[in-house]
Amino acid sequence: MIHSNFTAELHCKYGQVGAVNWPFGHSPLDSTAEDGWLCAQRTYSEAKAFEPLRLRFRFIEQVNERTHYKIYCEEGFSFKGARLDQSRGGWLGLYGAFVVGRLIDSVNPVSAAELNSTIWKVQALEAWDGSVEGAEGLPLHLRDGLGFRVALAKAKPGSKSRFLHAGEGDAEVLTFQLRNIQLA
Repeated sequence: MIHSNFTAELHCKYGQVGAVNWPFGHSPLDSTAEDGWLCAQRTYSEAKAFEPLRLRFRFIEQVNERTHYKIYCEEGFSFKGARLDQSRGGWLGLYGAFVVGRLIDSVNPVSAAELNSTIWKVQALEAWDGSVEGAEGLPLHLRDGLGFRVALAKAKPGSKSRFLHAGEGDAEVLTFQLRNIQLA
């Protein structure tokens, strides 16, 4: 994959990857617990709370067939600059977002959260010609630091949404594509 920093949209068969972001003043019981968790456009049932994301990939290194990056949100007031990370349970979310997250991260200029944030591994699933244009739409797997592929967690009975997850469990492994790539 690309051996430099770039921005792009991340897409899968369920549409563009985004985050839950309930509008200010909206107060269903579960809305604040869902803000910032990653999902795909057609898997989150509340369209008004889905915010598509443009991500910034910061190149770290190439190791065998996987390219390592740290990933951040590039656009949107609520999530701009937030880092893609995962909960202890493997759920993907944006950390350091919103006012509270920014305040917490700003307390320490060399953020411990940045030092400990997940390194994401991108693995191209087809031959790549080495060009930015050739990376557009190339099928790939996104893996966490332990090598687990990002998947769509199966909805629990009564659940209204499905979120992205990396780890063990009942989930559909997703194939992704980068779109609208721009070198940073």
